[in-house]
Amino acid sequence: GAVVTGVLVAGFIFASAVAYLHLQQLFDPLWPSASSIASFGVAGVSVLRRTELERRQIREAFGHYLSPAVVESLARDPSRLVLGGETRILTVLFSDIRGFTSRSERLSAEAVVGFLNSIHTPLTQHVLDGGGTLDKFIGDGMMAFWNAPVEVPDHVRAALRAALAMQRTIRDMDERLRFEAGVHGGPGGTLAIGIGIHTGPACVGNIGSEQRFDYSAIGDTVNSAARIEPLCKELKVGILVSDAVAEAAPDFAYLYIGSQLYALHGDESANTEEFRRFRERHDEAVRLCWQDDPRGFALLDACAHDPIGAAYAGFYRTLEARRADEMVLAAS
Repeated sequence: GAVVTGVLVAGFIFASAVAYLHLQQLFDPLWPSASSIASFGVAGVSVLRRTELERRQIREAFGHYLSPAVVESLARDPSRLVLGGETRILTVLFSDIRGFTSRSERLSAEAVVGFLNSIHTPLTQHVLDGGGTLDKFIGDGMMAFWNAPVEVPDHVRAALRAALAMQRTIRDMDERLRFEAGVHGGPGGTLAIGIGIHTGPACVGNIGSEQRFDYSAIGDTVNSAARIEPLCKELKVGILVSDAVAEAAPDFAYLYIGSQLYALHGDESANTEEFRRFRERHDEAVRLCWQDDPRGFALLDACAHDPIGAAYAGFYRTLEARRADEMVLAAS
């Protein structure tokens, strides 16, 4: 627009000079030039206002479940946001607070809401800090995903780091709540969360009706992540990931849990030589235990006495209890 306006103004001046020098006609270029500049100014202001309106709408729409950096990236380049739906490779995370129902029964409605908000706030921040998208809160649970609406480099590792940070935060909050319960009284109990993560293709976009829609993800990848998370409670493991996640970020520290599932033990720094030696014993023991091989349970006992294995004592007891139940059923 500026170039066209400049050409028009130059053309008016040139035409005025030619008319005066060769045709002895006096043509004032001021008013048509001023009109052209004024038209350009009005059009420019109109476009600027429309652009700022679009940016404000994007900020308002995504500001509550995207990190500020991602929101600003979308506001600067709205073309990166595909309205409707598209298939993307996502990393999906589900989390759930353990024992929340029993704790909430001892609190007032206002205290329950305050308690939930105090937990969701730091957990959400970990998701946003890692470039993730907060999809929704599901009661005391949460769903988030990475790599949409904008691409997140190495989104699998970003989700894993967020999950580890979430677990650290919950452990710190548990210690604080235990201290406050001992000093001031109040609902005791252990505060813990389970986290399930899976990665794969999913449909992501604005999903809903014309009157009300949300930016969300659907598909088998989302369903798989949702099914993995409840297994954390059943198997007494803090973070469970699929084999697809373990393959996408092989340098992180994992332990085999069974049925193409792995417990996330730590990031690259936790994948030490000592851990790898323990992992060989642990993985072999777990595979034998799932096959009801007595050698596996003997190895499991040795793993439980290892400093690394102490964190998975609940999982080991679950495997042993499963074997005991099967022996009772066989005897009956």
